[in-house]
Amino acid sequence: MAETIYTIPINEAFEKHSGCPFCGLHDDLERDSLEYVMGAAMMQPDVREETNRIGFCRNHLDKMMGMKNRLGLALLLESHMALIEKLLEAPVSGKKSFFGGSKDSPTPSKAVIDISKNCFVCNRMSSIMERYMSNAVYLWKSDGAFREKFANQKSFCMEHTGMLLATAGSELDSKQLPIFNKMLLGLMKNHTAELKNDLTGFIKSFDHRNAGKTLTEEERKSVENIIIFLRNM
Repeated sequence: MAETIYTIPINEAFEKHSGCPFCGLHDDLERDSLEYVMGAAMMQPDVREETNRIGFCRNHLDKMMGMKNRLGLALLLESHMALIEKLLEAPVSGKKSFFGGSKDSPTPSKAVIDISKNCFVCNRMSSIMERYMSNAVYLWKSDGAFREKFANQKSFCMEHTGMLLATAGSELDSKQLPIFNKMLLGLMKNHTAELKNDLTGFIKSFDHRNAGKTLTEEERKSVENIIIFLRNM
């Protein structure tokens, strides 16, 4: 059964008709996740243990810096740095260290590598986005009104199209999957054709033979619109 806590925002996002609905969900989720980790959650022992162990990526550290809660960020960083200090302690002679080797041949440990590539906010968002995808496919399968909303979407971005196709491939049966794929890929083909035509119109405007020709709003923004369509979150 679909989880209402996820289906409500999905329905709301699909009613907006302003770009990829999952990009809108992603942006809302990122904002909520940053407010969560910088708010009361930082005083919850289980959350604090995770933020200490995992840390944050460059992108989310920058965004946390801009939230004007310098003390809250300082507290998170203090305990995170304490854990990093332990990981980087010099090995005791003759014993294995956090680096996974002896004093004579230190090699980076898995813990150090993991902490440099991990992010608490990214992990939280990834988990919830997977649930959004699963619930969206469930709604498409079980709710005629939502299927109509889906069919009326202008497009999805490439990243979320891939996630939808993968989720549908694992959650729909052999009769439902071709119908879903045809609907989704049909939307995407129409949208990519429009984007390409707008881009061609923009490029042609630089030809001296088209001097003075008025560009449409879509043609003027064609490069930006295609970047939004192509880029990963």
